[in-house]
Amino acid sequence: MKARAAAGPVGLLLCLLLGGAAQADTDSAALEAEKAYQSAQKALGAQAWAEAELHFERVLMFNPEHAEARIQLALLLAQRGKLETASAFIESLIDDPRTPQAHRQRLSDLLAQLKRSAPLLPTELPSVIASEAWQSMTPAAIASPSSVIASEARQSMSSGTPAILQARISMGYSSNPYARADINSLTLTLPDGNVDLPVNQNIHAAPMLINSLSYLAPNLCGFEAQDQRWGASEQNFANKLLFFCYGTVGGEKIQTFASSLRAVDGNGRSSVGLAWPMASWRLTAQVFKEPELERQGYALRVDHLRSSSPNAQTLLYAEAEKSVSGMSGYVKSGFSREYALTSSLSLLTQLSLQQDFAGYSALLEYGARRRLVFAELGLQKDWGAHAGWNLRSTLQTGRRWSNLALFGYQDTTLQLSINRLL
Repeated sequence: MKARAAAGPVGLLLCLLLGGAAQADTDSAALEAEKAYQSAQKALGAQAWAEAELHFERVLMFNPEHAEARIQLALLLAQRGKLETASAFIESLIDDPRTPQAHRQRLSDLLAQLKRSAPLLPTELPSVIASEAWQSMTPAAIASPSSVIASEARQSMSSGTPAILQARISMGYSSNPYARADINSLTLTLPDGNVDLPVNQNIHAAPMLINSLSYLAPNLCGFEAQDQRWGASEQNFANKLLFFCYGTVGGEKIQTFASSLRAVDGNGRSSVGLAWPMASWRLTAQVFKEPELERQGYALRVDHLRSSSPNAQTLLYAEAEKSVSGMSGYVKSGFSREYALTSSLSLLTQLSLQQDFAGYSALLEYGARRRLVFAELGLQKDWGAHAGWNLRSTLQTGRRWSNLALFGYQDTTLQLSINRLL
């Protein structure tokens, strides 16, 4: 049976789809399944994740209908960064006619949960505002072009400037590339009682590479394209493409935009919207669609920029996202502040609060509504221009707290950005 156990998730999927291995003796198979399940629990307790995965596969080879082993193996695959394999495994269980209807519904909830449990990493660490927006897939991440392009566009509204082409390459390391929780266990709510599952805490720093290109034409239309990649045991990537135009309607300056975004977990989001800058205020409205999650809706955001001193500026914001189909949205508010310690060194801080409109998942804490608190602190150093390139390094550390333990974690990121206006 060792050869069969080592076949991995692909072999397991084939076994489940073909109805499982033939059992000559039902009682003997049940006994072997229980032994393998106990071995899997011991391996989990010892944090021997690879060994636990093999034992769970063995359980399901002898007893494909073992509900606890199904759920625990799916979560274990996700915790080890194998999100695509975990999703495919759950989908095969949902399609398996032997799966009871009650389990099929809960597995569907778990599949949606896995697709939402890998938040994105910051797109642009030098900007704490863009960082949190990209991570949460909020309107600001889509409606705002890069800071340099946006600044030049504001100046162009009155003075006019030539076309601007900006290239940026960012390299660094993140201690938490998949935003895994640093909790000891995860509690699932099931009909027969709660199930406590251990969570992998062996998080290693992974290299990251972010490339972006943005363009602003003299007619104040442009685009921004960005690709993000993280090198780990399984390489992950995310990207976005934003098109925007600045104009004047009824004497008011507005920005229209359309965007397409792919998250690190493979989910996509497309949106169109408008933004109205008014002195130190900005109102953004958009409609969005997320095909993989069968979700669509609209979002509103208000930003207020305050300059309390020549060396400091603070951005206050509030936003709400409402879904008309699929998972409900949320309300969120917070602030980010940048303080210049010297002419080239800045302190970055950020705090945000979020409350979901509905329960995140029936499997987590009896379907409780998720609450999130995010705090981040960073240091940003500008090294000046070298051969036409501007160099900037950023060190940031952040912490998240939530009533759902799955979403409480901390991470640290070090990044070097090389930027040039062409």
